[in-house]
Amino acid sequence: MNLWTWITWKILAYGIPAWGCFVAISFCASRFLGWLGVPLGCFLVAVILYVLDVRWVTAAMNAPGWDGAPDMDMIFVFGVLSRVVLINGVLLPVTALGLWLRHLSRTIRNEPNVA
Repeated sequence: MNLWTWITWKILAYGIPAWGCFVAISFCASRFLGWLGVPLGCFLVAVILYVLDVRWVTAAMNAPGWDGAPDMDMIFVFGVLSRVVLINGVLLPVTALGLWLRHLSRTIRNEPNVA
């Protein structure tokens, strides 16, 4: 399996509902809060990713016949951080779209009516 296939499967592993939340958080935070919403949206997505990963690993560890993998060690932390960076990087165009639409709506609102 090549690197791009592996990255694609890692990104798609969270499912459509989670991705819908990620996109909505990134867009709404940047659209309604501006530049302050960019790091806030990234942080909220990171928290959700951490919770999902911890729940997944905890469920795997509690399953009967657990063989020691996966577990929560430094490799787990590195994996979570890498997924946070990767997914927030993928969400950058959505964040940019939110910022652009915010700028566009403020520009249109401030133009005088010409009749």
